[in-house]
Amino acid sequence: MLENLNLLHISENTPFDPPTEGSHFLMKTCQRTLLLYLGPYREIQAPYKLYQGVNAYQFLLETLCGLKSKLLGEYEILGQYKTSLQNYLLRPNKNPHLTKILAKILSDAKKIRGHYLDSIGQKTYAALARKLVNEKELNDVLIFGQGQLSKDIVHQFLDKKNIYLSARNAEKAKSFCKQYNISFVPWKDYNSYHHFPCLINCIGTKEVLFNNQFVQQWSQKKEQLFIDLGEPSPLCPSLNSQEKVIRLSEIYLEAQIVEEKKRSKIEKAQKAIQELTPIRKNTFTFSYPFGWDELQFA
Repeated sequence: MLENLNLLHISENTPFDPPTEGSHFLMKTCQRTLLLYLGPYREIQAPYKLYQGVNAYQFLLETLCGLKSKLLGEYEILGQYKTSLQNYLLRPNKNPHLTKILAKILSDAKKIRGHYLDSIGQKTYAALARKLVNEKELNDVLIFGQGQLSKDIVHQFLDKKNIYLSARNAEKAKSFCKQYNISFVPWKDYNSYHHFPCLINCIGTKEVLFNNQFVQQWSQKKEQLFIDLGEPSPLCPSLNSQEKVIRLSEIYLEAQIVEEKKRSKIEKAQKAIQELTPIRKNTFTFSYPFGWDELQFA
């Protein structure tokens, strides 16, 4: 069964119209789109990359372990996968064989992470945002968006900061706020946005949500910080350099400082994945399963 697995990788900013029908599994992140399906080989033209069989399994496993991310070892990708998998399980036309593979990959990713990568995930986007906010000693934090990254950031600040949230869908945003006992700010209420010393954007969109005029007026106060984690960024492309605005590219740069310390654990995780993947080919071929204990960890 695993030899029939196909994974289509579409890099960020690459035009792609996903199929609306079929039993495929689709996952979108700010860095890539992944489409998985079981079936015969089909020629795929660039700029898409096709992985097949054990190579597809290995690529997705490496992705879920954060080994394909710009910020090595980050955890956000695993949460995004869980959400995509939950949505897939609700589909009436889901493929039961593909479901088994997707569930096994999730299980393997958790074990690889737990064994090798647990201690290096501290420098994720959310944790880096917390570090930057704490350095400025800012107490009122307004978060834009209600996705997984927003949830991760809320968890970083719960019971430590006054947290507010603004998102497009008011009904869902209010439910989000009620769940975490935080305050709601109406979407695009820029007059209210001006009063917050700390803004954290978690929305990736080509729409300009924060133009030059807004940023210039907002930045008049002494102690302020705008952390933009959106990709694509909703900040105006022509925005002048602002010391109070931290972009995602700068977050990546700061993360690179600690990359060397991670390198040994990353390499061990990579080796474990390479050893596990051939075993998974047998897992989905024979009726009896191979267990995780078969791997001899270094």
